[in-house]
Amino acid sequence: MTKQNNSTLINNYANEIWKTADILRGVGVKQSEWPSYMMPFLALLMIESRILKAIKELESEGVARGDLKDLLKDEGFGYNDVIINQNHTLRDIFSNDSTYQGDFETYLRSFDPETKILLGCEHNDKDNYLDLNGWNKKLRFKDIDYDYIKAWSLIDLTELDNHEITDMEEHIKRKWADISADTSGEQYTPSDIFDLISDLGVEYIKGMYTKERAVFSLYDMTCGGGNMLFGVEDNIKNTLGDLISTETHGQEINTSLYALAKIESRFRKKSYISMGNTLTDPKVKEGSIDLGIANPPYGVDWKQVKNKVEENQTGQYKNYPSTSDGQLLFVQHKLHSLKDDGKAIIVLNGSPLFSGDAGSGESEIRKYIFENDYLEALIQLPNNEFFNTGITTYLWMLNKDKPTERKNKIILINANNMFIKLKKNKGSKNCEIDEPNRKKIVDMFLNCDLNNNDNNNENCKVLNVADFYYNKVNIQLTNVDVNDKSFEDSLDVNSKGVRSKTLKITNVKDILFSDEKYTLCTPNTDLQTFCKEQVQPYLNQIELKNIKILTEDGIQYHFDEEKETIVLTNGEKIEDLGCGVIEVKASYKKATTKNEEFIDVTVEIKPHYEKDNEIIPYSFNETENENNIQEFMDKWVERPYEILGNTVGAEVNFNKVFYKPEVLRPLEDIKSDLLASHDKLSKLMHEVFNEE
Repeated sequence: MTKQNNSTLINNYANEIWKTADILRGVGVKQSEWPSYMMPFLALLMIESRILKAIKELESEGVARGDLKDLLKDEGFGYNDVIINQNHTLRDIFSNDSTYQGDFETYLRSFDPETKILLGCEHNDKDNYLDLNGWNKKLRFKDIDYDYIKAWSLIDLTELDNHEITDMEEHIKRKWADISADTSGEQYTPSDIFDLISDLGVEYIKGMYTKERAVFSLYDMTCGGGNMLFGVEDNIKNTLGDLISTETHGQEINTSLYALAKIESRFRKKSYISMGNTLTDPKVKEGSIDLGIANPPYGVDWKQVKNKVEENQTGQYKNYPSTSDGQLLFVQHKLHSLKDDGKAIIVLNGSPLFSGDAGSGESEIRKYIFENDYLEALIQLPNNEFFNTGITTYLWMLNKDKPTERKNKIILINANNMFIKLKKNKGSKNCEIDEPNRKKIVDMFLNCDLNNNDNNNENCKVLNVADFYYNKVNIQLTNVDVNDKSFEDSLDVNSKGVRSKTLKITNVKDILFSDEKYTLCTPNTDLQTFCKEQVQPYLNQIELKNIKILTEDGIQYHFDEEKETIVLTNGEKIEDLGCGVIEVKASYKKATTKNEEFIDVTVEIKPHYEKDNEIIPYSFNETENENNIQEFMDKWVERPYEILGNTVGAEVNFNKVFYKPEVLRPLEDIKSDLLASHDKLSKLMHEVFNEE
């Protein structure tokens, strides 16, 4: 069957399945609830079709009916006694509208125990997984159970193989993602994205393959319904043929999606799906995976499991990102699960590239990845690739055993414009990466100029790991006046050579704000409240540069804004003391045996310091790095400064690497256009003037 015919067949099945929603619409079921009604019956249809197909194949090999159940159990497919012993299918049951209810209940009870649990055939106090029993009751309450389930029973999936059923599910789940937040893009990846992941994964596996190593484990830590995991597996096997065999591992926290993935996995060899929170209870063993794939949820809040994550004793978490976004936790887990030469391809949004300041958990995690040289490439995908969001996403290509020529280098590929437009939008998705563009991306990854000498390739850059590090140097700046003098220079130095930090004025006579004398008026309330609610707020809102301080011995201090200096006036003596600030504070003092309560107004004059930080390129060579910092400070920092500390951070500024400055038009062209417009306007005015 050609790819086009195959696509048509799958679309036809998807359309037939989607028509079952018309029955729900007819009785007023909200569109957002359709996926919840449809999901268990899609799973039921998949199970029955697989069992029927397996029975047909076994019988063609001469297996007797009486032996079918044991063989199906041995294969792990699950079984149904009604189908095996009575040869009755869902279609047979719903051909009779008078006996269908009892027959359907018998049919559901006849499944093997695991299938009944996954489908949710019976109510229990624990997880009901797909809860077919509960949704069937709702259908019965709306009096549409016969019509609805019969519509499903008329759809025959037995002619589809595993890969075709996975493709058909992709079409259905895409529509679910369009209409329901509960089935949105956090667990669903478009097929063109996992086709690209497959193509890149093939190259990774080809690099690991030997005759002695032909079995490869694939792992999706947030597998959802299994579409990406099984889709990538099928694509890789279709490309590499009999050269390799695969085993798949997946984990999912959502019970309904886990059930879908688990059901699919039972019809595949060496496929293991687990349920649970990957961050707190991972099921795969450390260092057991050859190729990891994943599209973990973006911006997931992990605050509720913070204690469990931090109590984890496996050593997989080297640091912790903000509790508002757990993507970098998933990345660390993925690295922990890989073999010593394992690879991974993960879809993430932009946040893990740059969120968090130097010294933050995010920055430290990136440093851990860079220091161990795990990141081989970053690929920016087109916007509007996903069904429920238009945000920019990236493929992180992780490699725990990079080739020698790629060590300490990271390949950046800008595939933002490598797509074709869809004829019709699918939710937010209006484009897809077609096969020719996939080949371009893979070719750039494989054949990029590792020395970055190919300046003509605007979509592929190779940077050294050190390029993603930076120094965040914290400094204290000392402001100076027009004569480059700081008030610090006017402070006294004691006998030990220690300079005072401030000048405290204890003999204050008057304080003037903009030449207006401030006087403590008699309060209408108690003195403590007056100080807190009136005096302190007043002092806080005063522009301190406009303050004049008069002392008991006739000395005046004020700030000269033009010279940016503290001026001391003592009679005819006027002295510039240097740039500084005048601080006036008020505090309430309780009454003592010797003194009544009072408001203590104090004045301090101190140098004007400012704290700032500078971002400076980093070098792994300590001497060179120190020289870089010093050269930067000498060139760009004009005021006196003191380095308070330096924190080394790491981030990826993807847009900066591929930034293209706008090319401005030449001035002569602009001038020519203006003159032409002026001539045209003059001509029009002349014509109007003549007409008048």
